[in-house]
Amino acid sequence: MLRVSSTQLLAPTIDGLGVVSDSQVKRATRHFVLLAAPGSGKGTFAQYAVEQFGYKHLCVGDLLRAEVAAQSELGKQVKPFMERGEYVDERITCALIAQHLLKIVAENGSFIIDGVPPSESSMRFLIDLFAKNNLTHQVSFVQFVLSDDASVQRIKGRVICQACAYVYNLHWVQPKINGVCDRCNSALTPRLADNEEITRKRLAFFHQHVEPLLAFAASSFKVKRFDTEKDLKELHAEYTEFLA
Repeated sequence: MLRVSSTQLLAPTIDGLGVVSDSQVKRATRHFVLLAAPGSGKGTFAQYAVEQFGYKHLCVGDLLRAEVAAQSELGKQVKPFMERGEYVDERITCALIAQHLLKIVAENGSFIIDGVPPSESSMRFLIDLFAKNNLTHQVSFVQFVLSDDASVQRIKGRVICQACAYVYNLHWVQPKINGVCDRCNSALTPRLADNEEITRKRLAFFHQHVEPLLAFAASSFKVKRFDTEKDLKELHAEYTEFLA
């Protein structure tokens, strides 16, 4: 697991993180960065892209939860923030993103980043990381639009497999058997932070701090927008057209 000391957490920077050589990168590869409110469908899009098109889902939340589960030094540091549904220090998440992104690119994979820290400095970190590795022209940002009330309802219905971490939604993407994972037959449980009070706080934070980053991203990258109020079958058709 990644270890980050306090002396390393001074500012998001790509210095010392390494560069993938030109010979390691396929120029036809496409990558996506997801910017959207909690419960708006980022995870559903990412799971579909992974299953149908072989993308690598670089979910910051999953990476942090893995550190917590492993009881690493970093996991112990971030656990209180995650239990309260708060954002983890951007210097930690930027380091995680860079570490895993470079590995995916070196293996000629296509990545989907889900969980960009909500600040301009983190956005500049990503832009520099992409530029340093000749990825800028391969990256697009994806926005998912859903009303706050609908987001809250989806979050409240979200359950996750304790074994394989696959995510379901009791109102939208349901398992075949209630409480049981379709993939591995393990138990499904809600996350501690998936309640209305915490979700409303996260939505308010999103509108204040994350939405402005979309305009910032649009100055350098293409931005694709999906209306996730739609039926899942209709959305899958749109995702297929976009990803194919």
